[in-house]
Amino acid sequence: MVLRWYRLYHGAVLLKGKTILVTGLRDRKSIAFEVARLALAQGARVILTAHPEYAARAQAAVDWLVDSNPVLPLSIPVLPLDVTSARDLAGLRQALAAHQATSLNGIVHSIAFADRRLLGGSFLGAESRRKLHKRQELTMPGGRSSELSIEMAPVVETSPISTAHGNSIDNSAESLGVASNREPADDEIGRLRDDGRLHDDGRLHDDEPSHADDDREPKERAHDDDEFGAVARAFRVSTYSYKALIDSVLPIMKPGGSVVGLTFESRFAWPNYNWMGVNKAALESLNRYLARYLARYQIRSNLVSAGPVLTSAASGIPGIRDFAAHLAAKAPLDWDPATAEPVARAVVVLLSDWLPMTTGDIVHVDGGAHAVAAV
Repeated sequence: MVLRWYRLYHGAVLLKGKTILVTGLRDRKSIAFEVARLALAQGARVILTAHPEYAARAQAAVDWLVDSNPVLPLSIPVLPLDVTSARDLAGLRQALAAHQATSLNGIVHSIAFADRRLLGGSFLGAESRRKLHKRQELTMPGGRSSELSIEMAPVVETSPISTAHGNSIDNSAESLGVASNREPADDEIGRLRDDGRLHDDGRLHDDEPSHADDDREPKERAHDDDEFGAVARAFRVSTYSYKALIDSVLPIMKPGGSVVGLTFESRFAWPNYNWMGVNKAALESLNRYLARYLARYQIRSNLVSAGPVLTSAASGIPGIRDFAAHLAAKAPLDWDPATAEPVARAVVVLLSDWLPMTTGDIVHVDGGAHAVAAV
């Protein structure tokens, strides 16, 4: 082991002389850990961050790495960082400077989070399921089952309309008095106008409706509010933090630098991945915009789309082992979900100077699973 590391470290050229910030370390199973290990082997100086909740486990992982590889520096900093904390982000440059890191050549964003309720189960909320069930129970004249009511749902029962004030107007079929496929009666339209909910020209008023017009149970309204809060937090941690992290250290990023994030194939809707899949799609869009605007500083932004890796964080996804085994069997190459090394190698190459004209891109490292149809 020592001889192997000696050869790697002293023959390294890819990241020699570069200072790399690797975020999202949790334990030895983390992709961030494998990236740090290979970056060190390729001559980089590495500084890691970990969420305060996992700081002790992260430090233990780094201590193990140092103890098992004598050619490495005796001390590798692990900084506490909560990317949802404005104070942590504002103080990041100062924390780096305390470890004599006054400039950076690269950043690795390996951070994602979603509440368990956003993974697995039904993607639809309780209210949507209830309304769908009610539509399925409707009957057409003559007693026939109303199969048409579901097909016409986008017309008969539209989504709430967002207003300039950020409020929501309920123009659903039920609120308009349209319990089935019929036009609202004149007296119903007059009632809506009397209530101030319709202008004379037929447009909905943009005042917030009272809860008296909302036929949902209070617990269902609370559930929707709670779900949105969870979704917003997942977006902030998994997607927005990519930009927030770059903003916090951009003044000390050197020209020719590279920023690398991690994603998972978002062209498809995967079972159980749900809101994390939505956030990964947003991350991929964000990456393209960052590439556009970071180019003026001669900084690249790319993502590595990793195949399923059985990290501690991934264990929170329901059915992850079966899913990983399925994709491994589908991949043309022999994908091994038990190791993050192939993913880390791609990250190291993107951090290096070997791809100076590659930005806004997504490099797939999944054994080719993304390129073939399921059979």
